[in-house]
Amino acid sequence: MICIFCLKEREPSVEHVFPNAIGGRLTTNRVCKQCNSLLGSQIDSALTDFLFIRQRRAELGLAGNSGEPPGRLDWLTGRAEVVGEEGGPVRTSFDPINEKLTQTRLYTVKETIAPDGQSLRQIIIDTKDKDKIPVIIQRERRRHGFQSLSDEELAKIVGQVTASPVEKVSVIKKDINVSFNYLRHAMFKIAYELAFLWLGESYLDDPLAAQIRTAICSEDVCATDNLYGHVGFLAGLEPVFNRFWIPHGSHHLAYSTFHFATGKYAMAVRIFDIYAAMVPVSSDTKYADVSNWRFFAQDAVSGRTANTSFIAEQGRLGQMMTETRRIPPFPDPLAEISP
Repeated sequence: MICIFCLKEREPSVEHVFPNAIGGRLTTNRVCKQCNSLLGSQIDSALTDFLFIRQRRAELGLAGNSGEPPGRLDWLTGRAEVVGEEGGPVRTSFDPINEKLTQTRLYTVKETIAPDGQSLRQIIIDTKDKDKIPVIIQRERRRHGFQSLSDEELAKIVGQVTASPVEKVSVIKKDINVSFNYLRHAMFKIAYELAFLWLGESYLDDPLAAQIRTAICSEDVCATDNLYGHVGFLAGLEPVFNRFWIPHGSHHLAYSTFHFATGKYAMAVRIFDIYAAMVPVSSDTKYADVSNWRFFAQDAVSGRTANTSFIAEQGRLGQMMTETRRIPPFPDPLAEISP
């Protein structure tokens, strides 16, 4: 088997064109295990763990290879900061039983000066961690060059610990990092694999295919920047999709067509109703033949697919125009048969 990425004779593996973690069912066995592993961990994960895509996976219950879908409120969990005079770090976790977010005050140390001029260290912890007080005290003493306390001395200090109720916190600041690294790679990868499936073996020799392939396999996060193509949120590509189909929250769409003005055969790819791309994949005019234009839709939850020619899909849209006496957008073919 010749891998469509490294072009080497290697053992095949099952590659999901739309990643498995977002419910992809369309597969090819023309990607070797080495490329599948590398591209999956570096590129596919950039798309499937992208904050907005990950949230949709949580809403739809899409687990992928992990076996468990992301938590619905995962993006709010982790370290955060209380805003205000009594501010400090907290850890936010999700209680699946009560379906609520809970905060735990993290262990912090404040320097204070006593009335007699002595420098004191004030240790602040959550009441949930009160059993850890002896260990924390001994750790702080060792850290600053003091001898460990005896059990009696330690018990005396622990006995002086006070608990202070905290007023209801109204504001907690949480830093949320959204990475766009390799997202463009991921969308180009889907477009490239669709082009191979729809155009066949000869596509591997296409000059533009070679450029795309090299860029996808590069670890440089900017490798696809020099390739012409628009990748971004669906709102920036509305004319490419929304003039035909009504966006659907659990459907992926793709189609190919030839842009006669630019002389490019291009792939349009939509992930849910969130992210999209329009990627030229060839400059060969032989693909101007409408027989090379394809249409694909898939329901990420049920796995139902529509895989037909673009002309057939345009015919379906034309029939709906006749029946409804209005212009598109219309529901995609899978939305029409949804219960």
